[in-house]
Amino acid sequence: MSRRHHDVPLTTYTYPLQERILLDRDRVVSRTWYNEEKNRWEMDPVAVPQAVSTKLIEHVRIRYDWGAMYIALKGEDKEFYVNIKEFEILFEDIGGFDGLYRKMLARGIPTAVHLMWIPFSELNLHQLFSVVLSSPRRFLRDPRIYEAVLNARDLIVDSIKETIEDMMVIVFPIAEYVLSEPTRIKLGMAWPEEGTMDTPQYLKWQLNAEAGVKSRKADSEVQWIILFIIRIAIMGFVLVNVFNFMRRKIPRLFRYGPLNNRDPAMRKLWRVMYYFQVRRGRMRKNRRDGVDPIKTAFERMKRVKKPPIPLKNFSSIDSMKEEISEVVAFLQNPRAFQEMGARAPR
Repeated sequence: MSRRHHDVPLTTYTYPLQERILLDRDRVVSRTWYNEEKNRWEMDPVAVPQAVSTKLIEHVRIRYDWGAMYIALKGEDKEFYVNIKEFEILFEDIGGFDGLYRKMLARGIPTAVHLMWIPFSELNLHQLFSVVLSSPRRFLRDPRIYEAVLNARDLIVDSIKETIEDMMVIVFPIAEYVLSEPTRIKLGMAWPEEGTMDTPQYLKWQLNAEAGVKSRKADSEVQWIILFIIRIAIMGFVLVNVFNFMRRKIPRLFRYGPLNNRDPAMRKLWRVMYYFQVRRGRMRKNRRDGVDPIKTAFERMKRVKKPPIPLKNFSSIDSMKEEISEVVAFLQNPRAFQEMGARAPR
C-alpha cells in the first residue's frame, strides 16, 4: 500500500506567519510613545512579555541599579525605556522581573547590565544628599584644583562682601527717610535712647561697612564707582538666573511639576470665575445706580419701529417650509434625486 505525497507551496505557510509577526509587532509598537520632557522613547511594561514571547527583541540593556532597562526591537534603530519597578508591581504575582529575566535568557535574547546615569528625579531624598555631598569631595582631592578653588572662593567672598558694604552705605540713608524713627528703633536701624541698651548689631555692621567703603574710596573714587556698577550688574544677573533655574528645576527633583505649569482646565476655571466676578460687580453697580433689571429686559425686547431692512426682503415662511421639505426628502431617499439628475438641496 503506497502513500501519496503532496507538495504544499511554501507561500501557504509564509504569508500567515508574516501576517502574525506584523500583527504582534503592531501590538507592541502601539504601546510605545515619545516622552518629550525626558527626550526618550518609552514602552509600557505591559507590552514587554508579549515582545519577549514573540521574539521581537534585538537586545536588552539593564541599568546597574536594576531600576530601568532599555529594549531594542528588531528593525528599530532606537531603544525604549521601561521602568522595572513599575513592571515588578504589575507582574508581581507571576514572578515579576526575575521571571522575565530568566525567560529572556532562556529565549537567547542578549541581556547585559550596564553602568548608566541615573536621573535625579528617580533618586530619593537620602540619595540626593549623598550625591550632592560626595561629588565636591571627589573633585577637590587634587591639590592644584583645591588651591585654585580656595583662591576663587576668597575672591568671590571678598567681592560679595564689598558689594554688600556698598549697598549698606547707599541703602541705609534712603531707609532713614522712608521709615519712621520708632520703626527704625524696633528694627535696630537707629540709635536707641542713651543708656537703655547696647548698640544694635545692624548699626555695628553699618559702621564697619562705612569704614570699608571710605578706605576704598580713598584710593580712587572713580574706580570704586565703576567696580560698584560692575558688581551690582553681575550679582543681579546671577541672582535672577539662579532664581529662574530653581523655580523650574527644583520642584521636578522632588517629583513635582514646575511652579509655572498652567493647566488648561485651571486657566478656563479662572476665566469663568473672573467672568462671574465681573458680572456680579456690574449687577451691584446697576443696583446702586437704580437700574431696574426687569424694565431694562422689556425695553430690549421692544419691537423696532423703523427697521433698517424691510420685512418684504426676507424669505417667506412658505418658501422656508418648501426648502425644509426638500432637505427631508433628500435625506430619506437621495437615490431618487440622483436618478432625476437633480442637485442636492443646500
